[in-house]
Order: sequence, then C-alpha cells, then structure tokens
Amino acid sequence: MYEFEQNKRNNLILYGVRPRPHENADSLRAHLLAVFRDHLNIRREIPVSRASRVLAGPEVRGCRPVLVAFENFKDRETVLRQAKLLKRQAGIDVTEDLSRWALHPPNQDWDH
Repeated sequence: MYEFEQNKRNNLILYGVRPRPHENADSLRAHLLAVFRDHLNIRREIPVSRASRVLAGPEVRGCRPVLVAFENFKDRETVLRQAKLLKRQAGIDVTEDLSRWALHPPNQDWDH
C-alpha cells in the first residue's frame, strides 16, 4: 500500500458539521469529541490527532466537510460503525476517506 493511502487509513470525512464562530482546529476537534460523546454514547476519550475543514471542492448542505484523523484505527471503526446513529441524531454523514480510484476502480477487463 502506498504511503499516502496508508495515511488515509485512519481518516473519516464528516458532512453536515455546522461551522462555529471563530472556529480553529482545536475548537473543531473539541466540538467533534463532544458530538461523539453525546450522540454516539462513547464514554471513553477518543484520540483525534487532527481535524480540519476541507477547503477544496463543493460545500455540502451549506458547510464544508470535515476531515478527521484518528490516532487509532479501532476508534475510527467505532465511529464508522455507528454512522447511522450520528446521521439520525445529529444530521452528520460519515464516509471513509478514499481516493477516487478506490471508490471507482478502473475496469478490470483483461485481454488474455
């Protein structure tokens, strides 16, 4: 696996996180941890190494997506498994951070 794909392994993209006034990386990270705690009923601390708005590309439902990098793959999987609950309670969609190639691989028809 290429290094840039390995780095994406612990990432999730969240859509529908409303921007807060005077938002910065630390306040965004704290807000996401509160959302995970309140809406997913996760009582332990989830280590998030980085959270930032994705500035490239279109807005979704009036706000920019948020890229969240978890320190542990297990924590990422916990949040991803409970994505339906987050969608229902907070209106936040959760997807994996995959490249276009991974989402839509080229046609694998081989001429032998």
